[in-house]
Amino acid sequence: MRRTFVDATGASVPLLRTVRRVVAADDAVAALLLDVGATVVGCAGTVEGIEPVGAPRSPDPSAVAALRPDAIVVGAVDRGYDLADLRLVATLRRTAPVIAVDLARPESAARDLRALLGNGADLRQAPPPPGAELPPWLSRVPAPTSRPR
Repeated sequence: MRRTFVDATGASVPLLRTVRRVVAADDAVAALLLDVGATVVGCAGTVEGIEPVGAPRSPDPSAVAALRPDAIVVGAVDRGYDLADLRLVATLRRTAPVIAVDLARPESAARDLRALLGNGADLRQAPPPPGAELPPWLSRVPAPTSRPR
């Protein structure tokens, strides 16, 4: 599945596969990811039950790579990456796409993360791949009556 995701910095981030496993750049990002139901496999910081991958806002690229995430989610400040060293962005991109979310706007960030993960409203609109079985709960979701313009 190839698609492009525009993150909080305004960057168009190509996604070559479905985002299932994510690494968070700090505890606040991890909390937001967990709130939207993401599978957080690593966190730069300390979140109980999640593999630590460095200090907050300073993830260790080799520790992140060892977890094989589908995406790395970082905070954004003034449309820029909120990392201790901005050179980390290029290094982390060698492992997985780097997505920034605006933590100052939690509702918007949560909506962006749900779109990134493909759950929420996007799931009802996307057709299933050929041969895929629909989950039982999806049959209870009402069909949209009109398309937003």
